[in-house]
Amino acid sequence: MSLSETRDLDWRDLDWVEDRVIGLLREMRPGPLTERLQPLDSLFESGALDSLGIIQLIQMMERRFSIQIDYAKVRFENFQTARSISQFLIEECGLKCDRP
Repeated sequence: MSLSETRDLDWRDLDWVEDRVIGLLREMRPGPLTERLQPLDSLFESGALDSLGIIQLIQMMERRFSIQIDYAKVRFENFQTARSISQFLIEECGLKCDRP
C-alpha cells in the first residue's frame, strides 16, 4: 500500500496505531535499534525486525489489540515500516483507536 492509498484512513487512528506498534517493537528489541524508531524507518534495514520477528510481532499484536490476524493476508511488504504495519492493522483487521 502506498502513501497515496492511505487518504481514506482516519489519521488519528493511524497515529494511535503507529505509536502502539513502535511500542511493541521497542518491547521486542529494547535498545539502540528501536529507541529512535520513526513510523517510516525501514524495520529490516535498521535491524529492528527480521523474518522470525514478524511472527513474534504478530503474536504480540494479537494479544495486545485482542484481534485475530489472518496469516493468509500477511505479506512481507506490510511489515516494512511501523506505518505499513499500522495500515495493515487498520485495513485488514479493522483496528481503531480507543480514544474519542
